[in-house]
Amino acid sequence: EYYAYGPTKAEAVRALAVSEGYDLSRCYAYSDSATDVPMLEAVGHPHAVNPDRALRREATLREWPILV
Repeated sequence: EYYAYGPTKAEAVRALAVSEGYDLSRCYAYSDSATDVPMLEAVGHPHAVNPDRALRREATLREWPILV
């Protein structure tokens, strides 16, 4: 079993993209936690979903969509 957290999740997403031939600039990611900012930065279409306070602040600054 594999558990990815924080920056490790971004590394896992990048590795998956390489192994499967995905263009990350065309991929979407969704998160509710600021710990996932590295993963959200890795894709072309990041979304904050019912975000914690820190992610809401970051998403607002970066003009990422916020879904509630």
